[in-house]
Amino acid sequence: MLNALEDRSRGGGAFVFASRIALLHVALGANDDAFVWLDRAVAQRDPMGQMLAVEPLYRSLRSDQRFKRLLVAAGLQPAG
Repeated sequence: MLNALEDRSRGGGAFVFASRIALLHVALGANDDAFVWLDRAVAQRDPMGQMLAVEPLYRSLRSDQRFKRLLVAAGLQPAG
């Protein structure tokens, strides 16, 4: 199912928000893959990207420096 959603998100079918795919990767414990999709979500201005700072499902990622960088990129946290 995850592979099918990834394929669809890359342009092979109905649109799928990158943040949704990222959440599936988080649920599977695939944090590196989750960050790839979260980067896409922020770059695409995915509406759910604005929820990064408060969405409980991202809790396991919050201690990672990549997460802090995403918050800055999304404009949810000041740089520095």
